Amino acid sequence: MHRSIARSLPAWRVGLLAALAAPAIAAQTPAAPAVAPTAAAGTAAAPIEAGTWKEQDFDFDFIGFTAHYTCSGLRERVLLVLRLLGARADSVSATTCADAPGFFDPFPRVRAHFAALAPAAPGAAADGAPGTTTHDPAHATAQAKADAVAHASAGAGGAVPGQWRSVNLVGLGRLDPTECELLAQVLDEVVPLFATRNAAPPPRCLPHQETRTAALRLEVFAPSAAAPN
Repeated sequence: MHRSIARSLPAWRVGLLAALAAPAIAAQTPAAPAVAPTAAAGTAAAPIEAGTWKEQDFDFDFIGFTAHYTCSGLRERVLLVLRLLGARADSVSATTCADAPGFFDPFPRVRAHFAALAPAAPGAAADGAPGTTTHDPAHATAQAKADAVAHASAGAGGAVPGQWRSVNLVGLGRLDPTECELLAQVLDEVVPLFATRNAAPPPRCLPHQETRTAALRLEVFAPSAAAPN
């Protein structure tokens, strides 16, 4: 009669053999596949809508107690904000005051020009489109949206495809969370020049106290990935 290894070997050796075999068994066991990040429920991409570019000019005079900028430094920050909000790349320009070497300007000013995308008037892109006559309101609405997208994609009448996008103006390569006063002024003076919605509450800034947690998130109507910018 053959005796099992477990009965012929001391208990401590059986435990040692089991411990040595465990890594080999684990190595032969296929690892569970990594789960790719997925979008949270209800965060599907916004539908494509027809939009039109609107040229705008504005003056931006920075007034702050905590942060200080040179004229050229403020110009770069304003240009950055315009691009983050979806301004057409070839339309953005800005002039500023002259820098005093080695000094911050107490009241730096920037005059900027840009083009922002705005949603086209409802149904405007579908006006006169063939095959849209119907007595079914639901079908008419769906057809009008489809025609508007087709019209935007074709670029007829200067329309371009756009969609609502979430934007965070603070972070790496964006504004710094310590630029609270600038963020608050951008929210008051620059954001209203774009088609936006669901903007976060304004940051709370305290004079002469540095804030490291300022943020500014919102949704802006911007060119879709397929639209030229």
